Amino acid sequence: MKKVAVINSDPDFRRLVKSFLERKGYAALTINIDEPVLPPLIELQPDVIVLDINAEKDAHVCEQIRRHEKVRRARLVILTEYHPDTLQCDADEVLIKPFAPEDLLEKIALLA
Repeated sequence: MKKVAVINSDPDFRRLVKSFLERKGYAALTINIDEPVLPPLIELQPDVIVLDINAEKDAHVCEQIRRHEKVRRARLVILTEYHPDTLQCDADEVLIKPFAPEDLLEKIALLA
């Protein structure tokens, strides 16, 4: 079973995406972006990380993921309302908000 970590500040969004992914056959873990993200990522060793960047302050999380040797190989999907060229993040895929759940699933399926 492929593992997906969802990093976001909104608990309702995290619950919704976790439920959606689990119904589609993925093992899903949700992490609050306002808390340390590396320990649960290191423990889970996800195949795909879905990172919601809502503000510039969230971009540092992408840097942490890409620099840490135990999680940097995970494929990374960024969710954002910003133009992809303005992001300072080495993402494998970018989804611009708003998006349909099926669009997210498609990106994850491509990378997992």
